Amino acid sequence: MTIQDNNYIELKKDNTTFRFLATGDLFDAYHHDVMINQVKSNPIDGSMNNLYLRFFMENEVTEVYPLIGVSSQSQLKVNQQQLKYTGQVKGVTYEVLFTLATENTWFWDITLNGSNQTVDIIYGQDVGMAYTGALQSNEAYT
Repeated sequence: MTIQDNNYIELKKDNTTFRFLATGDLFDAYHHDVMINQVKSNPIDGSMNNLYLRFFMENEVTEVYPLIGVSSQSQLKVNQQQLKYTGQVKGVTYEVLFTLATENTWFWDITLNGSNQTVDIIYGQDVGMAYTGALQSNEAYT
């Protein structure tokens, strides 16, 4: 089920919930009461979670572009169980599908189209795996 309000796009399946900002950045993810990510995003900085398209020349990374969220050039579309990000970078068109599947699993499916380019995809995710109170507090500041 997808719930859209002024603040979040929510995908929920069984006991797993992902909430995204209108920018397409992951805000938070939960399984039951356990927060999967650690840091909640905001519309200015975006999320620590992202997929990056890296371009290579002579086995060296020359450029890196985010594919999702506020820092990307993507267009975002939402349907019942998926978020779809589309765009183009340096002659490479891309489509990224986020799907919340059954049995508490999710997938990022990426399709790239281009020619004469050497590229790869890097996925970055902050990991919390604890109750929100444990993740959002810091003993040094309490």
